[in-house]
Amino acid sequence: CAILVLRRTVKELDEGVINDLHAIVPNELFEFNKGNRVATFKNGSRVVFGGCATGAERDIEKYLGTGYPFILVDECAQFSPTIWERLVTSNFVNVGCEPDDYGNLPIPAIVGCTNPIGAWWSFYKRVFIDRRPWEPVDGMLKAKDGSWWAEMGGEPVCIYDPADFFSNHSTVLD
Repeated sequence: CAILVLRRTVKELDEGVINDLHAIVPNELFEFNKGNRVATFKNGSRVVFGGCATGAERDIEKYLGTGYPFILVDECAQFSPTIWERLVTSNFVNVGCEPDDYGNLPIPAIVGCTNPIGAWWSFYKRVFIDRRPWEPVDGMLKAKDGSWWAEMGGEPVCIYDPADFFSNHSTVLD
């Protein structure tokens, strides 16, 4: 299958996570195409490394529309809630994925890593740590399980489910 790894700028991508790939993963396990920043492993799986070439978030749009069962957004607080939500729509098993020996396909997951800085840190803190919806809705109520509900069109609608979000605090010592 193909997975997507994003960083705000191409320079940060090259100096960070791509250098990490070469330092951690033995080179005989993959081929790296420096031009399009794709690592292709011996089993056909690919890691697509993406960044914003111009610094504009719309640069990320070229990665949307393709399914990625795993997406890693490095320093996610540099990406707006809109970009995060659009990436979630691309977080699904792609047609190139093959089942494992037991017939299981990957379980889609999107992971964001960040320090408590960045233009959009308040979004990620509120949604992942405070476990509250980013945009309040008039009349929303919190259920005992931590989910938030609002009436829309006469029907109760879950606008935030904390089971969809998880955070793990770590330090340089971890």
